[in-house]
Amino acid sequence: MIATVTQLFHYPVKSMRGQSIQEARLGWHGFTGDRRFAFTRTGNTSGLPFLSARECPGIILYQAAFIDPEHPDRSPIAVTTPSGQILPLDSPQLVQELEALYGGRIHLSQLWRGTFDSMDVSLISGNAIISTSAAVGQPLEVERFRPNIVVTSMETKAYPEDKWVGELLIFGERQDSARIRANRKDLRCTIVNLDPSTAERSPDVLREIARNRRNLLGVYGSAERTGTIKVGDTVFLRQSNPIQQHT
Repeated sequence: MIATVTQLFHYPVKSMRGQSIQEARLGWHGFTGDRRFAFTRTGNTSGLPFLSARECPGIILYQAAFIDPEHPDRSPIAVTTPSGQILPLDSPQLVQELEALYGGRIHLSQLWRGTFDSMDVSLISGNAIISTSAAVGQPLEVERFRPNIVVTSMETKAYPEDKWVGELLIFGERQDSARIRANRKDLRCTIVNLDPSTAERSPDVLREIARNRRNLLGVYGSAERTGTIKVGDTVFLRQSNPIQQHT
């Protein structure tokens, strides 16, 4: 036993504010419904054409939510704008607002495998957020790091997830408990500088992570067994078996 799950998030639309949930279904490509939609910059032929908070910080002030969060695979999505208006995800008015915010043409895209920058699932410990907050000198919101899974380690170590890389994490003791391989540390970008409530930038956050953490905080993972993850789950670590040499 290494940790307890304290928070879960999915993000119905890439770079919009996430939705806190009590239970998630892990599929082969991440949480069901997570980042399956994105707004794409029309005419952009780069490897990352999706509109994100790097190019358009104000997008993080839009709250995307599944109307039926228990069935995110088939639920419509509603978006609450910073002014409090609730619009369907495919609303022309929403596109117009975001185009004005970005300063260019965009269109809505759907990808069944998810519009990820890197990997399917992200995890961070509360220990890491507390330690980073102390180093920066200000309390940092969990949402700033946009994790899928937040855990509290049973150790008091500042960054316990560092030593979980390469290992198998098992969530709970149910027949359908999900299993995730912690593949590598999470390379951070400028989005961590954005206050999720105001979209204001604070460069000290990424500067601190870069200086003392080589720009790495939290871990990325992939599914080794599909299933459920629930807030309150105990997280078990199964260490990899050493490679045996045969002669």
